[in-house]
Amino acid sequence: MTLKTQLTLTASLLIILVALSITAQRITNTRHTQQLHYSQTHHLSYLIADEFRQTSTDLTRLCRTYVATADQTYWNAYWDIVKWRNGDKPRPANVSSHLYPSVRIKQLDIMQRLGFSQHELNLMEKVSKHSNALVAIQEQAMRSIRERQTVSGPYQPLADESAEAFAKRIAFDRNYHRAIDQAEKPIEQLFNSLSQRTRAQQQHIQQGSEHWFSIALACQTFAVVPLIGLLLLMHRAMPRPRPSKQTKNNQLSTVR
Repeated sequence: MTLKTQLTLTASLLIILVALSITAQRITNTRHTQQLHYSQTHHLSYLIADEFRQTSTDLTRLCRTYVATADQTYWNAYWDIVKWRNGDKPRPANVSSHLYPSVRIKQLDIMQRLGFSQHELNLMEKVSKHSNALVAIQEQAMRSIRERQTVSGPYQPLADESAEAFAKRIAFDRNYHRAIDQAEKPIEQLFNSLSQRTRAQQQHIQQGSEHWFSIALACQTFAVVPLIGLLLLMHRAMPRPRPSKQTKNNQLSTVR
């Protein structure tokens, strides 16, 4: 094998290893970026799920307070939450800066944009169904207080029961607590599903990142061998200086 062929093969091997190393490093960086993205999405998914649970708790609190006090402030606060949760008015500016503050959007639409799985969206549909049932009870109780008479809704008044007594009963009795429990179970299932899904995604990306980083490191390590070989071959290929005429004469004189 000629020296030129050796140089060509060694240089080609070095170029291939360097190219593989660069490619693997870029893929590693991409996986790292994906991991950061999923971490952010995981955080926001928990925020919106917790926001739904917290607002449901707030609605119960405001309903009961209004039933007990008939204070218009609590009526307004209650329906304000209902409206921005359903996308009928802009979301409050004090929510997370990454969860569409001051934007008119439904909570369920935010969940879809965050990439909730179909299973998780199905759980949210169950939560919404139970939540709407609670809202129907709360609305009947609050309107009965507001209108000072029993209004139509999920429940019927007892014999000789006043509107105030009726409203307090349906907002505090065992049926109401049972409805709350039914609404909370799918939420807990949702949190478990979010945790399992995002953990699996992050582990998959982490494993891929470590795999490609190992390839990049191996290519960089192996590239040292052809690099040294290339330097040695280049040294061999360098023309050696020819002795001058004076040097030849001196050598002849020495011989004589």
